[in-house]
Amino acid sequence: MLYPPGKWNVHAATLNNDTRTNNICEGWNNEFRNLMGNKHPLVWKVIQRSQQDWNSVEVIIQHDAMRQPLAKSQRKKYVDIQTCFRNLYLDYNSRRKDIGQFLNGVAQNVRILGQI
Repeated sequence: MLYPPGKWNVHAATLNNDTRTNNICEGWNNEFRNLMGNKHPLVWKVIQRSQQDWNSVEVIIQHDAMRQPLAKSQRKKYVDIQTCFRNLYLDYNSRRKDIGQFLNGVAQNVRILGQI
């Protein structure tokens, strides 16, 4: 099996309110692109923004050393979607919803997610 379910299944992450992505590189690339502001920044801008980013990293390191990690910010819309998926699963698992209602709820949330 090329990709076993443990690699892509987000069942446990949904129940534990963890992040549902396993691609840390995607997050880093998004942050870097946002930091630079465009695809082809000038060298001086790269240097300046990299120094700003390093200052932010130093603050994170200091907080970790004091065992006071900074809270990660999450967009409300993604927190809401995560909560919906978790509630749908819990309702299905406790038999408050049948499989049709469960799949309909998932489809509604996927449709909403696609419009974001």
